[in-house]
Amino acid sequence: PQSMPPVPELPAPEKLGKPPQEDAAIPEVANLWHAATAKPDPATQAAARRGKLMFSRNCQGFDSGNAESGRRLIVGTPGTTVLAKAPNVLVVKVGRVYVHNGSTSADLEVESGRMSVIMPPGAAGIVDTASNGLTQYVSLMDSPRRQTRVVDLCNPSYELAKVDAGRFVTVAPEDSVVEDLVSLHGISETPDNVYRREGYVLVIGRFSMADAVSKESTLQSALFQSDPLLRQDKEQLIAASKAPAAPAKPLVAGVTATEVAEVSKEERRGAAFMPTRGARYGTLAANELMIADGAVLVRGADDPVIISAEVNRQKVMTTVKSGAVVMVSALDGRLTVLNLTETSPGSCTVYMPGPNGTRYNTLTVAVGQVAELYIDDGMEPPSTVLAYKIIDQKKFPGGVGVLIAKYDYLAAMKRFNLSFALPSQDLNKVLKTMAATAFIKYGETSR
Repeated sequence: PQSMPPVPELPAPEKLGKPPQEDAAIPEVANLWHAATAKPDPATQAAARRGKLMFSRNCQGFDSGNAESGRRLIVGTPGTTVLAKAPNVLVVKVGRVYVHNGSTSADLEVESGRMSVIMPPGAAGIVDTASNGLTQYVSLMDSPRRQTRVVDLCNPSYELAKVDAGRFVTVAPEDSVVEDLVSLHGISETPDNVYRREGYVLVIGRFSMADAVSKESTLQSALFQSDPLLRQDKEQLIAASKAPAAPAKPLVAGVTATEVAEVSKEERRGAAFMPTRGARYGTLAANELMIADGAVLVRGADDPVIISAEVNRQKVMTTVKSGAVVMVSALDGRLTVLNLTETSPGSCTVYMPGPNGTRYNTLTVAVGQVAELYIDDGMEPPSTVLAYKIIDQKKFPGGVGVLIAKYDYLAAMKRFNLSFALPSQDLNKVLKTMAATAFIKYGETSR
């Protein structure tokens, strides 16, 4: 009989492979950046000397330079990683940072994803690099010399935009949908131009300086209280946030955005929105919401309130006005618009983009009706428990179908828990409409 050979003795795991080596420092950036905290972690300080800036709760900022050449400061959220590529070049690998170029003579170039931000002396802004490939620059302070430039990192000679304080530039992958562009930091943004180029999507617009001062996470760092230069920056930003806001730019498709002053009047006249629990939404303009997931209840006023959502990679807008109460729900690529009550006909209108960006198609959802927009993939849409009579079924360009039906008020109240979600005044209006609808449906038949 044959015997098995003995099993050789394997080396210990620590003896396999090469021992870990520290990142080699670039000579030009060695000892250039230092932690801005009083007692930095030794490992963090050692990495900073090699040009690797790692932000944590204990170390939220780094600086370089001196009183003669000017100080450059960078403040980031915990988990952010920034690499010093050259004396005047930073690379934001992932995370969100506030960058102030306090140099007296040299520009500071900050690379983030597909774009590169060239900040002249005195400029300051926020650079965000998300894990999904979306990058953004938010300009907070202008340079007294020239504008901040944003260029294509793959082709630096191609300029994407010149930005002043109060404007932002977002670069996203070309397969991004509208909900990917919604700000998750609570800052109200108003896109002015959207360009879809080969390889990426470019969005240029304005943002609320007041929101940036009160909600921006990097500006809440303790360094803005302890560091004199950062404290001065915060004071300037607070002063800029109290300046009168510029009027909003009209939206496309004949739906006009109101000015900030008009919105405050509108709120006094009763416009409001009530998000349901778990809803994910963002603000696109002064009177426009973008729903990524979940449902919101909207009460319109004299000027239209706009609720946008994504259906089959197309932006669909719903306008609510004249005191109407409408529920808009976005779930699994399906958009549901439920008109609960209104004071005049035509208070709830859905706008669908036409073929090749032509004039929008409009769809009026009357009181007591539900419109469900879905991806038209050749299959019949799933039936809804709310509908008791289908009115119409249409197909729009871009692979979007719509089903319009009357719905059962009691089923809607139970399914969406409207009796708890609606304020008492709006709930009374809906109950009166429900009673009137029930009388028309059942009372007239029994006579």
